Amino acid sequence: MFQKNEVITLLITVGIGIFFWSNRKSILQLNGWKLLILSFLCYLARMIFTVLEGYIWYDVMNLLEHLSILLFTIFFLLWCWQIGYQKEKNP
Repeated sequence: MFQKNEVITLLITVGIGIFFWSNRKSILQLNGWKLLILSFLCYLARMIFTVLEGYIWYDVMNLLEHLSILLFTIFFLLWCWQIGYQKEKNP
C-alpha cells in the first residue's frame, strides 16, 4: 500500500521537472548542466521507486530506490564541486 505523502512528493518532483523543462534554455547555460539533470533524474527515479515499492516487488524497488539516492548524491556532489571549481578558477 502506498502512503499519501510519497505520492504528493512524487507530484511535487514532477512539477519541478516541468519547471526544468520549461526553463531548459537557462539550465543548458549553466556549467555542468548534464550533472544537474542527471541528479534530478535520479531523484525522480527515487520517488517513482518509492511509490512503486508499495505495489510490486518491494525488495527490488527498495534496492533501486537506494541506488537512485546514491547516484543522486554523487551527481549532485560532482555538480556542486564543478560549479565551485569553475568559480575558483575564474574569479
